[in-house]
Amino acid sequence: MRARGLLLVAAALGCTTGGRDDRAPDASTTAPQDTPPADAGAGDAGAGDAGSDLGATPLGRLVEVGAEVARAVPTFSGAMGEYYGAIAEDVNADGRPDVLAWSDRGWVLLQQSADGRFSTASRSEAGLRCAGFGDLDGDGAPDAVLARRMPIFLRNEGGALVDRTATALGGALYQGEFYGVTFADIDSDGLLDVALAQMNCGSGPSHVFRNEGDFHFVDVAPALGLDLSDGAAFSLAIDAVEDDGVLHVWSFPEGCVPRRMQHWRFRAGDDLPSLVDLRGTDADWANPMGSALLDVDADGRLDLYLSAGGRNAVLASPELVTSLADARGLGDHPSTFENPASAWSAVLLDAELDGAPDLYVTHSAARPETPPITLTDALYLRGADGRYRDAARRAGIDRDHDCQAAFGIDLDRDGDTDLLSGCREGVRVLRNDLATDHRGRTVRLRGTVSNADGVHALVVGPGGERRAQRGGGQPYAGGVAHESLRAGGGSVTVLWPSGIHQTVEAGSERVLTITEPMAVQVSPRRVAAGAQTPVRVVVDPGALGAASAAVRVEATGGRWSEPMAAGDDGRWRGTLAPPAERSTTSLTVTIGALTLRVRPKIFVR
Repeated sequence: MRARGLLLVAAALGCTTGGRDDRAPDASTTAPQDTPPADAGAGDAGAGDAGSDLGATPLGRLVEVGAEVARAVPTFSGAMGEYYGAIAEDVNADGRPDVLAWSDRGWVLLQQSADGRFSTASRSEAGLRCAGFGDLDGDGAPDAVLARRMPIFLRNEGGALVDRTATALGGALYQGEFYGVTFADIDSDGLLDVALAQMNCGSGPSHVFRNEGDFHFVDVAPALGLDLSDGAAFSLAIDAVEDDGVLHVWSFPEGCVPRRMQHWRFRAGDDLPSLVDLRGTDADWANPMGSALLDVDADGRLDLYLSAGGRNAVLASPELVTSLADARGLGDHPSTFENPASAWSAVLLDAELDGAPDLYVTHSAARPETPPITLTDALYLRGADGRYRDAARRAGIDRDHDCQAAFGIDLDRDGDTDLLSGCREGVRVLRNDLATDHRGRTVRLRGTVSNADGVHALVVGPGGERRAQRGGGQPYAGGVAHESLRAGGGSVTVLWPSGIHQTVEAGSERVLTITEPMAVQVSPRRVAAGAQTPVRVVVDPGALGAASAAVRVEATGGRWSEPMAAGDDGRWRGTLAPPAERSTTSLTVTIGALTLRVRPKIFVR
């Protein structure tokens, strides 16, 4: 279902790392279990399982499926620190998510057929540690960024992923040990940028590749102070937490260096964003690997959950400094002094579609040289008392699995979040059969003024649950995830990064596609120096339900060869002659009382 709906306009608005290859041919698949084990019945709290306040809620299972996915991935080397991983997105535009899975010995793209099974579409011997999908060129098709010791930029050309790294990076060579890929609009210009975190416990920078249009990218991390040259970042999380135009960046460092987690805040500028402040947190003891944004304390604000070694943390909004994890039950951790473990990736989902945010978390041995310990996934469900309890046993995922990467995606398009988990044993596919009703909607955002994937948008469900559209923030399995939430009726509101507010009916389709009103078009975004190629600007106030609104467009460079003027169709049009010399020109668009927060840029290169 494609939704455009009612507009409310306001004037101020992952990758992999562990040993042995002990996979049996069908080790990643477990036959569906329709009957819970005797010790997991309703009301049975049990050790390491959900408390009695959750027991009255009927709960199905997370069922392991997709044996063909596990078998297709190149067998890993078995070296210490190597794990499998997987992400998913609809690559060939048939409406069904496809899976890209990898090991340190290669990757494979598996297309999903109508019967839900997967077959190999392409493969490569290039070993990976991290990967993510994101629409980098704004054509509606997901591109991909992969990395291990160097980044690989794959452009989606007619449903095929084609290596365009040379074009993307202009022939520049970036080498290192990369652990996290994150997509973000770092400069608020409507184009999706790419952050790549490096972790080698020594030296080597992380990178922020700014999108300059036409699939060209330039590293701006040093200019932003995000290069982190000590080479100890598992990932960078880059998110909008409030509808205020502020972009938050967190670095997740390894404990092998004295630097602790840092928190930057940026606002859009004429060129690169300007720094608001740089701060620490009360969770400086944490060495986070993964993160999730959710309203833990039900105050209407998004808090930051951190999966870490030894103890997890939740940084409470609005300051995002003080941890409230222990008070809400999310500080629980399987680690002991004798058997240290680390929590790795964290996937936000509404597991049983009750309108409350839940968390799926993977665990791995903190020191591979220690004797083997039992490692299981965690499924933290929020109870009626606001506390979180682990329901892994009731959900059927309390078996021994040493896993790090995790990714959430509605694989079967039934309105809830399924899971991909990257482990030492292989890739696991977990189908979500937890809900007893089917009131979920998977929301797919399509930005037009904002970036194409709507990263940094805030989505509000019919029951008031707030979600952030993220572009990463996990080790290994990163990229854009599409949120699934309870929405059996009522409306869904999107607070777009542009400042546009849009409300649509949830409808009856399990997948709800919401397209941002196309209020502004700027083309081309990248021109050759000296050519002074004319840039066409079109502004449509009618797209915002304000056909008679006045329009103003201000440019930081160039000259208007045709000033902005309203046409008979209500659209305003103008032509800008950009500067002849190498430069970046930023446009500020005001429609009536609304000044858009996304400022399209024209790159003269």
